[in-house]
Order: sequence, then structure tokens, then C-alpha cells
Amino acid sequence: MDRDDVTALLYAGVLDADAWQAGLHGLADMCGAHHVIALARGNTEGSPNLVEAPGTVLSWTARLAEEFLPVVSATGMGTMNFASSLTTGRALPQQALLPDEVFHRTELYADIVRPMGGHHAIIARPCEGSFVTFCRPERADAFKSGDLTHLQSALPALTTVLQLKRHLTLLETRVVSIEAALEGADLGVLLLDPQRQPFHANAVGERILRAKDGLDWTLAGPVAARDSDTKRLRACVGTATGEPCLLPRPSGKRPLAVRVLPIDGGAQGHRYAHAVAGCVAVYIRDPDNQVDRQVAAVAAAFGLTPREATIVSRLADGMSITAAALDLKISSGNARVHLKNIFHKTDTHSQPELIRLMLGARI
Repeated sequence: MDRDDVTALLYAGVLDADAWQAGLHGLADMCGAHHVIALARGNTEGSPNLVEAPGTVLSWTARLAEEFLPVVSATGMGTMNFASSLTTGRALPQQALLPDEVFHRTELYADIVRPMGGHHAIIARPCEGSFVTFCRPERADAFKSGDLTHLQSALPALTTVLQLKRHLTLLETRVVSIEAALEGADLGVLLLDPQRQPFHANAVGERILRAKDGLDWTLAGPVAARDSDTKRLRACVGTATGEPCLLPRPSGKRPLAVRVLPIDGGAQGHRYAHAVAGCVAVYIRDPDNQVDRQVAAVAAAFGLTPREATIVSRLADGMSITAAALDLKISSGNARVHLKNIFHKTDTHSQPELIRLMLGARI
């Protein structure tokens, strides 16, 4: 496989895992290596306000038994520190970094390199925070200058691809983390593209849209229960000034409260601001859902039983204890016994005091 073929595979490997492995194999063939180990530090080019764990290491290997993969990840940071004196963008034989007679007496060689089948090596630091080594077993000949030349010719492409893969991995990690955080929010969140169509919604947002109770979203834009509300809502979505908009619901439940704000990465100096230009976020508060979530969280914190939590939820909705008993199909006396236990567990003495605790606590 010639250099152009290998380079093409490496670039395709930015998004295609099979092409990436084939590209690494091609690099190994170019210089006659037994296996290849590529490492990159995950937080090298991250935002100073978004720092990953110091030990985060992204690792890729070719022709290395799976049993060694955990070892590669676990020792990656130490290996990169070992090679930190290398000039970026340049490949060198291992003995140029540390003489063989010294390196072969190190724990790194005895505990990791040799069990993996390594002995002779070419080492490169394609870019800051990355490290690549091409290895041959002890029974093979040492690498020659021609092997080094072949690898050096492909190093610029490998550098670019490692940087891209590191960025994509870091961004994917952040996206997954942000989505998980949005799922835990007690309000609906819709992210809209420049055409004001949703491209992401958290669980609460999806539930609100599915209900079609005061808010729906069509190709023409958002739709409220009344034409006048639809007009006002679309104006809020179009201007995205954050002005609150209340949407009455045909079901009779309390109105939804909507605010629309721009996702303005440029205002924050974010380097990926161009990717969200014109996008906005829609925040939707469902008062009924928030009461239920708040009561459930506080009830769990005080160790209330499911039945006790249900009674508190009914009281928070404005029911009397008698009405709550009827709604739950239990006797009034049974409900009052539960209420007495609730007062004891929450150290409250009246229903108004209990509701203030349930709705005012922050969990």
C-alpha cells in the first residue's frame, strides 16, 4: 500500500472506524511495523472553562491483542510524558530518545512494551498532546532509515487526523453530557435551528409537544390553542428576546410559560459560535409538572411512603384531605392517619406549613 492510499484511508478514518484501522495497518506496513499505538490527550485543546479530568487519554491501536487495550489506556499519560521531549511533527527511532540499554531496564519496557511484543520502535509526536509508536518484536531487525522516511512522509496526514478525531471525541463527550443534563431539568427545552424548527428536545419538552395541550409545532412554526396566542408565540420565537409568553391550555391545566432566548456562542467568545448562528432555545415551564416533580423530590428526601407522597401531591394541587381521600378511594380516617405520619416525618404541624415546605424546599 503506497502513501497516497494510506493517507486516503486515514482521512476517511475521521468518521469511519474501519477505514481508520485500515489506515493504521497501512502505516504499519509502510515501515514494516508489527503493531501501532496512537494516543491523544483529551483535554489538550479544550476550553479553559471546560476542563476534562487530567488523566483522560484517547487511544487507538492496530494489530495489538485486545487484552492489552486496557493497559494502553491506563498507561497512556505516562507514555506521553515519557516522550514529551520529542519535537512535534517529527519521527525518531526509540534509541534517539533513550538508549536501548537504558530503556530495556525500565519498568515501562519490562511490564508493558515487551509483553505487547515490542522491542524496536519508531516514536513520533504528531502534535502537542499526542504520541504514536511503531513497534517490532525483539526477534525482528531494527528499523532502518528508509522505514523512518516512509513514516515521516505520512506524518502530516496522521497529525491532521489525530487532531480531528480528538476534537470529535471531545465534542461527542460534551454533547452526551449536555443532553444528560437537559434530561434532568424540570422544564421543557427545545433547541431550534435558524428556520425555527426543533432539532433537539429534552424529555419534558417532548412530553409537552406530544400532549398538544396549548402548544404544538408544525412546519409552519409553533401553534397555540388560540390564533391570538399563536401570533404572539411566533413573535416571541422570531425575536428571541426572552419576553415571557403564557399559553392557556384547553385541558384547563395551568398555562404553560414560555421564554425564547438566542443560543449566542459569539457573545460568549465560543470558538464554535458559527455552528449555532441563528439558533434559539425555547424554555417551557409546566406548573403542574413542576409541582409533581418538586413534591416527589422532597417526599423522597423525607422518606415518605408512596401513599404518603401521593396524598401530599393531592394537597399541593389544592385538595382538602377529605377530597384527597375520595380521589384515592380510601377512607377519610385512613387519609388522616397518613397525614399525621407525614407531619411527624416532616416536622410540620399543619397542611399550609406542609405545602410551604414541599413547594419551597430546593432539592
